[in-house]
Amino acid sequence: ASTKVVEYVSYTCSHCADFANKILPELEKTYVETGKVKLIYRDFPLDGIALRAAALARCLPEDRYFPFVKMLFQRQQNWARAEDPQKQLTQLAALAGLSPDVATACMNDMKILDAITKARTAAAEEYKISATPTFIFNDKAA
Repeated sequence: ASTKVVEYVSYTCSHCADFANKILPELEKTYVETGKVKLIYRDFPLDGIALRAAALARCLPEDRYFPFVKMLFQRQQNWARAEDPQKQLTQLAALAGLSPDVATACMNDMKILDAITKARTAAAEEYKISATPTFIFNDKAA
């Protein structure tokens, strides 16, 4: 039986980026690809820009979701603290195949933003999450 690990992430969180860029590739190779661990990402945006990045990722087709998330973390320094982060996110979305109009619409889609915010609130209450990254192992907060 594999271990279920849920990682709560915020795309503007530098610790999340460090984990994604430096530690996750090795863990994926050793545990995820071998079936020992099932890793699930959950959005836990810590600010409005992270919320919009999460909404944008959700607008991508499933096969482009994780490559886009990886790119968000690899290039976090370039967009998260930019003068116009939404413009930078729109440019990254273009690399993933989304037109600027679609990207902008996604980042302003209240249905998506509300769903992410509701899920974040529920996770905060259920697991007492207040920071990212937070890991939940087999439904128990670590």
